[in-house]
Amino acid sequence: GTGEKMTDVVFRGGFANDGDWVKHNGIKADRADGFYLRNLTAELFRENALYVHETDGYVLDRVNARNNDLYGILNFTSDHGLIQDCDTSFNGDSGVYPGSASDLHGARASVEITRCNSHHDTLGYSGTAGNSVYAHDNDFHHNIAGIATDSLFAGHPGLPQDSARFVNNRI
Repeated sequence: GTGEKMTDVVFRGGFANDGDWVKHNGIKADRADGFYLRNLTAELFRENALYVHETDGYVLDRVNARNNDLYGILNFTSDHGLIQDCDTSFNGDSGVYPGSASDLHGARASVEITRCNSHHDTLGYSGTAGNSVYAHDNDFHHNIAGIATDSLFAGHPGLPQDSARFVNNRI
């Protein structure tokens, strides 16, 4: 984004004349190693505002993901990630979802999530098989549930989940 605030540049999906969603995903980084996204808002997508998939090395910095049918920010089967200073709200599932992160058994973090504000979502944070996640100094508030992490859904890589660290989060 080229604006001074994350809300200066808005990437919007919305609805077609027949009422159907225009796009399923706002921005999808699929096997986009070295992906860096900063300072923008993505809203009104059928599935995810921001989706990082099978990517090694990515940063989501000062992004706003709001009013999406499923996830605000979804990273799935990715490694060496940093999500910082994000704001997520009014998403139908979760604001931040690190799913099937690299199974490192806690040796290091596959994704670090810090200084994010996740509010008015169904779940502030959700992570099926969210292995080796380091979530710290975040605010998960005014959601139906603050944090949900599990090993319930067969077919997700990295099951069962065996390590994640949550430090100094306000729920």
